[in-house]
This record gives sequence, C-alpha cells and structure tokens, in this order.
Amino acid sequence: MQILEDNNIDYSIIEYIKNGISHDEIRNICNILNIKPRDIIRETHKSYKELNISTDNEQDDIYMINLIIRNPKILQRPIILGEGKGVIGRPPEKINELLK
Repeated sequence: MQILEDNNIDYSIIEYIKNGISHDEIRNICNILNIKPRDIIRETHKSYKELNISTDNEQDDIYMINLIIRNPKILQRPIILGEGKGVIGRPPEKINELLK
C-alpha cells in the first residue's frame, strides 16, 4: 500500500477475512484481472494445503469460488482494482502497472 500512498492515490481496504467476500465480488475480481478463480488462490498458504485439494485435475470455477468464500485466507492479497484495471500486488512492484 506504500506505493499507492507514495503516489497520492486514494484507496480503500476490503476486510474480506473479517467480513467475508461474495460470489459476485470474486467473479468481478476475476473478470477485471482476466483470470480464473483458481489463479487468485494462494496455493502455498497453510490453509490451502490443509484442504488437500488436488491440483492435478482442474476444478470448476464455482467450486473454486465457493472454496474461497469458505476459506478466505487462501485468496491472494493484496488485489488492487481501479478504473477497470487490476493486479495482484505480489511482488509489490506489480502495483506500478496500474499507475501507467
């Protein structure tokens, strides 16, 4: 978030772990980023590993969205969205793509 602050860009934080995230919000994120729900999951996160999801077979989008809704800690973060564009902010320098 320091990159946004350094560039005087207003932002808001969505506390999805505390307040949850909806199916529509996840779909919107995926549409803006032009990726599948699987691509916004942190497969290296302990919570994901505990779910013991097979990565060999492709799970459908609805299954993956529901997995994120039930286990919000597995969602990549930060995800920065603005003006119809977005990036997953890892590494933080990726945020610069939105500033161009």
